[in-house]
Amino acid sequence: MLYWIIFPVFLALMLPFVWPTIHQPLTILATMACILIIISPTNHRTAVLTFAGAISLGYFLELWGTTRECWAYYTATATPLFTVFAHGMAATAVWRVTETAKRYWRVWGKHRRRP
Repeated sequence: MLYWIIFPVFLALMLPFVWPTIHQPLTILATMACILIIISPTNHRTAVLTFAGAISLGYFLELWGTTRECWAYYTATATPLFTVFAHGMAATAVWRVTETAKRYWRVWGKHRRRP
């Protein structure tokens, strides 16, 4: 249940942030990837925990980087809220890709010919 609250809220925060570049191919690709990750079946508990853990680390990373002027955002704020949540989505995406790769590797490994 919490999954279906957190991830759509992330998408709702993402769209206004990326709207100035929504016509760019990589923005379109990233948006479609996020939607695909959200709607595809998964272990919701692990996804929420991964998302929350990455947000907690992402907050400090963003705060450190923006206050020391390592990077800046077009919004001219120290740490835009969306960027903190983006760390959660990135971690969730990496976890999902890893799980998918493991699943396909197990299937592919069984059908591989051995010399």
